[in-house]
Amino acid sequence: MVQNILINISNVKFILLVICVSLGFETLEGQKRDYVWTFGGDSNDDGEIIGMQIDFNDDLFNVKQLALPHTNGASHPSICDEDGNLLFYTNGCAVIDREHRVMPNGDNLNDDPWKELLNWDNCDFGYPGIQNEIIIPCPSGDEAYYLIHKPWLLEDDSTTTALWHSYIDMSLNNSRGDVVYKDSLIYNDNKLLFSYLDAIPHNNGIDWWIIQPLENDSLFLTIMVSEEGFSIMDYQNTSQYFDDFRSSASGTSRFSPDGTKYAIYNYYDNLNIYDFDRETGTISNHKKVVIVDNPDRDLLKFGSLEWSPDSRFIYTVNQDSLFQIDTWNTSNEESIFLIDTYDGTTNPLWATFNLQTLGPDCRIYVSSGSSSETFHVIKNPNGLREACNFVQNGVQLPQPHGTTNLPIFPRYRVDAEEKCDSTITSMFGEIVYYDYKLKVAPNPADDYVSITIPKNLGDMNLIMMDSHGKIVLNKSINSTLSNLVEDVHHLKSGVYSIEIIPKNQEIR
Repeated sequence: MVQNILINISNVKFILLVICVSLGFETLEGQKRDYVWTFGGDSNDDGEIIGMQIDFNDDLFNVKQLALPHTNGASHPSICDEDGNLLFYTNGCAVIDREHRVMPNGDNLNDDPWKELLNWDNCDFGYPGIQNEIIIPCPSGDEAYYLIHKPWLLEDDSTTTALWHSYIDMSLNNSRGDVVYKDSLIYNDNKLLFSYLDAIPHNNGIDWWIIQPLENDSLFLTIMVSEEGFSIMDYQNTSQYFDDFRSSASGTSRFSPDGTKYAIYNYYDNLNIYDFDRETGTISNHKKVVIVDNPDRDLLKFGSLEWSPDSRFIYTVNQDSLFQIDTWNTSNEESIFLIDTYDGTTNPLWATFNLQTLGPDCRIYVSSGSSSETFHVIKNPNGLREACNFVQNGVQLPQPHGTTNLPIFPRYRVDAEEKCDSTITSMFGEIVYYDYKLKVAPNPADDYVSITIPKNLGDMNLIMMDSHGKIVLNKSINSTLSNLVEDVHHLKSGVYSIEIIPKNQEIR
C-alpha cells in the first residue's frame, strides 16, 4: 500500500507560448531582487533606443518594449528591492535608474584609455563582455549597493584586468539613486579571466563572497564583502589551469541555487565542479566532467552553464549542443546526456545556444550568440533528460535581443525553501488566460484520487508529473466528463502535480 501521495494541485492553464500556472510560494516574498530584466536596444526611426524588459512580478507578463538612454548589450545585471521593484541596472558603462535615466555621476563607468581607444567611451553600445558585473546589497544596509565590475585596462601597450567597485545610494535623488563614487579599486595584483565573476551570500545572510579565477594560473581569487568593506582572502587552488588564449571570456561560472556547489565551464576546459562552504568561503572536492573529448582549441566557441532549481542538474551549451549533467552521479558516463542540437533556425541571424540564466519562474532561458528574435527555454530544468522539456525558439521577442544578451544574477534565494516560483505565468504574444481551481480529493491520497473537471473547456489532456518532472499519467479527457477517478496505489510516495491543458490551445 502506497502511503501519503500528496497531490500538488495546479490551476488549469490556457497557453500560447510559454506557460505554467499553479499555487504560489510565500517563501519567495521579500527575495525578488532578480525579478526585472532589462536588455537589448535597437534604434527606431526617431533615433530612440528601444530596449526590452521582462517583469516577473506580473501574473500575466510579456516582453515589454521601452525607450532606454543607451543600448544594454551583452550580459549586464539589474537589481530590484526585496519586493521586486526595479531599482537600477547597468550596461557596463553607465548606471541607469528605474525611470531609465542615467543616475547622477552614473556615466563613464569603467573609465580607462583602453575604452577610449576602442571608441566605447560614448556608452552607446554598452561595455563588452559576459559576466563581468554583479550588483549586491551593501552588508551595512542603508539602501546602499555595490556594483562590482571588471574593466579591461591599457597597460604598457597591452591589456590587463582589475576588479573595481562603484557605490550606489538609493536614498538620494528622491529615492532614484545616486552614484556616490565609482571605479574604486578592489584588486589588481594578478590578471583575471574575463567573464566568470560571481557572488553568493555568506552563511550569515548579511555578508557576501565573490569568486573569480585568475588568468594563466590555477588559482581562485576569493573576496569577502562585509560592513568593513572588501577583504582579499588567501588564493585557492582550482585544480585546473585557465589560460588567456581560450579560457578567458569563453564561458561562465555559477553557484548552485542551494549554495553548496560552484561550477565553471567553457568548451576548452570542460566542466569543473567544486563543493563550496558559505561559512568559510572554501572551495574543495574538485571534479572534472569531460563533456567534449579533445576540444579543438583552434575553434572559437563560447559556452555557458546553469543549474536546475533543485541544484541537481547542470546544463551546458557550446553554441550547437545542449547537455544535461547529473551531479548526483558524475562518476557514471550516463550522467552526461545530450538534450538537443541546434536546428539551424535563423531569425534573422543564427539562433544558436549561447548564454543561460535561471529565471525566477524556474525556467532556464537561453540566448543566442547572434542577434535573434527568440530565446530558447528549458521549461522544467528539474526534469531528468527529455523531461526537462527544452524548446528551441520557445519565446518570441518583439525585436532582436542582441548578442548573448541575458542578465546574470547572484543567487539571492539560497536559504529560501523554494529557489524560484513555478507559479509565475510566462506568456508571450497574444494572451488568452483563464484560471480554474482544480478540486482533487483526498489529498494526501493512498489508493485513488477524484478530480473534478472544470466545465466548458472542451476536450483536454490531464497530465500528472512527479517532483522530477517525469510524466506518470497523460490522459485524454472528453468534454462531457465532469469527474475522473484515478488509481494511484501503484505510485511511489511523494509529491505529484496535476495539470489540465485544453486541446484547443496551441502548446509550445
